[in-house]
Amino acid sequence: MSLRSLLFWSGLIAGLAGASMAGAQGVRRIAPEQIPNYGASSVIADEKPVLRPATREEPYGSCKPGDRNWSICLVQLMAMMDGLVDETIGEIGKEWAQRPDVPDMKRELWLKNLQNSQASWRSLKEVECGVLSTAETAPFKQYFELRANCNIQQSLHRIEDLRRRFSSK
Repeated sequence: MSLRSLLFWSGLIAGLAGASMAGAQGVRRIAPEQIPNYGASSVIADEKPVLRPATREEPYGSCKPGDRNWSICLVQLMAMMDGLVDETIGEIGKEWAQRPDVPDMKRELWLKNLQNSQASWRSLKEVECGVLSTAETAPFKQYFELRANCNIQQSLHRIEDLRRRFSSK
């Protein structure tokens, strides 16, 4: 299962769980005096954090370590950063399409190779962030956090590299 499909399914399940929890009126609690209310419904229903993309200055964007929504925020940030990589590829393609100095055949070759390069990069990122990130020597980090950090940072580096090398903006 690829990272994209994993993110899709986890987002879908979280969304469905949030919708069912948000729509539940007067949820019945069993033994409220014995089982503390952890406030799961308020985490999903009440707090709608504004997601900002990762930058060099803010490597986790608007996600704050230790927040109740930390894991959910990281999943959303990974998806956002993947989307930003795709947008950057699209912007570069549009920019190349507007260059009158490049013959159509060469432009098509560039676009095809850019797409092939992107597919190879995604495969390598999945291997590095899915397997090799567990070998990092970061203290007290969970596997998910290592993977998420790797995915976010690799996407950020990819966006910066593509813009530096191929975009005039």
